[in-house]
Amino acid sequence: PPERNRWGVGAFGGAISPEGEDGGSDLFLMLQDRSSHSIAVEAELAKISLSDCARVDRRLGATFSYYFSPNRRLSPFVLAGLGYGQTEVGEGEFHAQQSYAELGAGLRYRLGRSFHLLADLRAGRRDSSDEYVYKTTTPMPSISTEEDYTRVRLGGLFTF
Repeated sequence: PPERNRWGVGAFGGAISPEGEDGGSDLFLMLQDRSSHSIAVEAELAKISLSDCARVDRRLGATFSYYFSPNRRLSPFVLAGLGYGQTEVGEGEFHAQQSYAELGAGLRYRLGRSFHLLADLRAGRRDSSDEYVYKTTTPMPSISTEEDYTRVRLGGLFTF
């Protein structure tokens, strides 16, 4: 098998579609640790803009990925992720702190020893605890404390 680079840094973009809302864009940075050939742990810092930036979500999370063919140029993988996020609607009129969990699958394409293209599809659920939801100005209509979503992401990963 080819020698593996353990660490990776990536930038990604994509789309997100929350249930019952207009979709939006998903931009994030990722750090990756491949402690074995088949398993990778990722940390991500993301910004999601929905409804023409009327709603902005910021997230910090971790994802565990399992690669089925880690030594091949094209490798399918499955993933599970957890994290924490903050939502802001309007000009600071509504804030919520959320936890999230997601499952997904994707493909990694190795262009060279140190550069990979990745694409994946994820389905998840965000949950806001009532005690963490607060309003800073005008009262807002009732907002669900649970939200299902799907997201697709495409990006590049530089490994070293």
